Amino acid sequence: MQGSPIVIVGGGIAGLACAVRLAEAGRPCLVLERADRVGGLLRSETLDGVVFDYGPHVLFLDVPGVGENFLRQTLTGRPVIRHPFAFAVAAGGRMWQFPNHLDFLRYPLRYKIEAVRAALKRRGAPPPEPISAELELSEKCGPGLYDLLFRDLFAKKALTPPAALHHHWLARVDRTIDNAKEPFVRRGKAAAVIAALSRLRQRYWYPAGGLGDVPALLARRIEAAGGEIVTGVTDIALTRENGRITTITADGRAITPAHVVWTAPLDTLNAALGSDAPALPSVTMRLVMLTYNRSERTPRPFVYTYHPDPAMQANRVYYPESIFRERGPADREGLCLEINLEDAAEPEAKPWSGPWPTWPGWDCTRCPPFGLPGWSPCPRPCPSIRWITRRSWLPPPPRCGR
Repeated sequence: MQGSPIVIVGGGIAGLACAVRLAEAGRPCLVLERADRVGGLLRSETLDGVVFDYGPHVLFLDVPGVGENFLRQTLTGRPVIRHPFAFAVAAGGRMWQFPNHLDFLRYPLRYKIEAVRAALKRRGAPPPEPISAELELSEKCGPGLYDLLFRDLFAKKALTPPAALHHHWLARVDRTIDNAKEPFVRRGKAAAVIAALSRLRQRYWYPAGGLGDVPALLARRIEAAGGEIVTGVTDIALTRENGRITTITADGRAITPAHVVWTAPLDTLNAALGSDAPALPSVTMRLVMLTYNRSERTPRPFVYTYHPDPAMQANRVYYPESIFRERGPADREGLCLEINLEDAAEPEAKPWSGPWPTWPGWDCTRCPPFGLPGWSPCPRPCPSIRWITRRSWLPPPPRCGR
């Protein structure tokens, strides 16, 4: 390819998808990535034969959409694991299953009544913005169920009181490049019920080698089409003239870009521009990946479980066994604990190996602190643990209320 490249800063799924489209359209492009490999949160790590994922754990591609079509095409011809999706919230001495299936019929009567009242409640005009996540969800499921399942969980995940979280944090509203909300197509109650029922046994897509297969496939397409990918970039500086970026300097390499597409964190963009804009609030998300020996398989019906109990540090536990099943190691299982912190000056990846009793603050003879029902002490020490630290960016929490 000839001419100045379009430079894409950030080799996560957004940056790679952009580069694939450009390179395969014949446009020169260059991807700059800080990590030693592309993928961002869409990466996998293999520990003792168990495949873990960093970010999203399954893909839902049986619905129309530009992104869904793109990923379906990417995975065409590749081995894919497909199972019905389910997760649960561990609270009140039981697992509350989602999507609901028939679990709603087993709810205590109080919660059934509140949920039915919430569903049948007539709603007038929406309250003025900003609307809190607390108000949004408590009005949908009832105050009792909200307090039991979601209030403490949201506080653990976002490290922000739910009354101060905007409801878009829940809805993951699509926005344009100009930060405008994508048009929302309203539908009646009948259509909403049909859509909810269709999701009850929604089957996910999962590449048989782990989600890390996706960025690897995209990277090969980019390079096959003549694009360039540079990883391990530690320093980026931008030179502006007349409102345009005229030069990007990446680890001493000066590049004259045709355009710049920035998919890396906004704080790094502000730093590269020399801006004095205040840093965005963020949450440090630590993933603790562990494996342990076993003598027989234990069915794991949920891809992950959420744990609102404030006494338990992890807010979510992810089970690779629920996806791989008989494809995974017969004598070993893995778990991934997600722990969110205000600030953690830890390395991005750190391996550890040793018996559980020596792990600070954890005792392998006391599994209940993890909130995992039905566990018994392991007869042998867990062979290895690794923690991965990643940063999750949050919008400034506005004051929310009715």
